[in-house]
Amino acid sequence: MESKDKKPDTPAAGKTEKEIPAMTAAQAAKLVKRTVPVFDKDKKPVMVKDDNDRLVQKTEQKAIKEDEVMNFAEYEDRVVVVTIAGEKLTHFKDSK
Repeated sequence: MESKDKKPDTPAAGKTEKEIPAMTAAQAAKLVKRTVPVFDKDKKPVMVKDDNDRLVQKTEQKAIKEDEVMNFAEYEDRVVVVTIAGEKLTHFKDSK
């Protein structure tokens, strides 16, 4: 016979919502991207025209690695990651 007072056998059993980690550093790192400039094979910046016909350097989004994460915070609408290089990267969650 099972007791009705028995708590479920899970890692979160008996913990409050604040004690349960919602996200790991690896998960946070996968969400954010770093903007980096693009260079050609001669290491010269690749230039493109923006919407106002001005020449600007082309950029691309690169993923960061888990070991680059110094700290992170998860909010209702976004995830903020601070890297060991001091960059603050933000990923906004979809609002549905």
